[in-house]
Amino acid sequence: MFKRIIYDTFVHPQEGNPIVPDSRFQASKLILQGETLWRRFDFQLYEPGQVVRTREIVHVTLNKDYRLFFNAKALVALGDPDGVALMFDARRQVIGVLPSALNRTHAYPLRIRYRGVSGKVITARNFCRHHGIKPEGTLAFPSARVNKDGVMILDLQDVKTVKR
Repeated sequence: MFKRIIYDTFVHPQEGNPIVPDSRFQASKLILQGETLWRRFDFQLYEPGQVVRTREIVHVTLNKDYRLFFNAKALVALGDPDGVALMFDARRQVIGVLPSALNRTHAYPLRIRYRGVSGKVITARNFCRHHGIKPEGTLAFPSARVNKDGVMILDLQDVKTVKR
């Protein structure tokens, strides 16, 4: 996402005004005349790319308080359940999220996080501690998807740190 740009600027010693040469020939001439001081800048051009709104895609995050947040698209992909069950593949470092009825002992009830927000949240503190998952900040799972068996796959090897 970054391009490196080397930018030469010449500064007139008496006036202090920057002079940007039109060509390499003019730059050489300015250096040879000794009338200018040469400064070299090593800029990096920031290119953010396309902005994608999280409400338009499946978006799942895990924060440092062990709260797993599912946006509305993620809930629809899971079949809009009242609760979920969590599974863990230690070898692949993948969390599996399966829709579950609330009367099951392994079910985590999905709760509304904030009034007016269409997503829901569970607190997975015991699950994360048991499996040694310790997020430093809020982690987003950009590759979150539901497989053919109806399990949402959250890959801990493919996460991005996000801020509010």
